[in-house]
Amino acid sequence: MGNRGVLNVVLLTVTAQDVAVSVATVAAIVVALLGLRALIRAGSGIVCVVFVNTSSEEEAVRIGQILIEVRLAAAVNITQPIRSLYRWQGKVEDRHETLMVIKTTRGCLKKLVSRVAELHSYQVPGILALPVFQESHRPYLNWVAEAVKSEG
Repeated sequence: MGNRGVLNVVLLTVTAQDVAVSVATVAAIVVALLGLRALIRAGSGIVCVVFVNTSSEEEAVRIGQILIEVRLAAAVNITQPIRSLYRWQGKVEDRHETLMVIKTTRGCLKKLVSRVAELHSYQVPGILALPVFQESHRPYLNWVAEAVKSEG
């Protein structure tokens, strides 16, 4: 076999390897996308903790009760006083506030954030949501998910 024949065999081998790698890559991408789709569908049950600072305990209680009544939150912990230091409108502020720790699910999060912003006295309320690791206490995570399900 001449140089041209060896070159053709090498090219066919490289092309076959490229196709095999491409098929394997496409298969891996499809499997990953299917897994991602399943996570997104199940994602509404993922538990989140939302931190909200309020101007007073009364405001926190009022907001918390509404969130629980309309089933956007499973539980709200209220702690006070906290001391908050922050920059607002070019000035450093030093205030006493009340902290709300809200338990909800990802499926309720958008409505919860919107509702808190509506009810809150601050022009720009601090609302921070964090996902909870699924390795947390499973019975508690299940309870949170059940508590925010609509009744009907």
